[in-house]
Amino acid sequence: MSQWEERITNHPIHNNINNIINLIDEIENLENVDKLIFDDLYRIKTVVKLTLNSITGIDPILIPINNINNINNQLNSVNNELFSFKNNRNKGHINNANGHIDNVLGQLAVKFQHIPHLGFHDIPHLFLI
Repeated sequence: MSQWEERITNHPIHNNINNIINLIDEIENLENVDKLIFDDLYRIKTVVKLTLNSITGIDPILIPINNINNINNQLNSVNNELFSFKNNRNKGHINNANGHIDNVLGQLAVKFQHIPHLGFHDIPHLFLI
């Protein structure tokens, strides 16, 4: 595995994504939870899965690590908000988590749109005129 693959494969963003998905599953199974938040949780889970697909669907040599770090910081905030909601059921935490998800979407839209996953054999074709 190259250094470029390792820095993405071993990045803490993967743990953060798994933690968020697991936490959402736990919240959905809690008793006495307002069912109206399920749409909010679905949105969060969908964006988190999109994030994972975006990161794993792009050739690692094309991903600046600072972009992954910025997204991970937002996801860390989402995780903290969901954990707080689980403990006190304050819907404000879900609203805050979705605010951080908006920031993740902004990062994804700017950083990862239309970048193909290239194999090593594709690189020479990029330079043909």
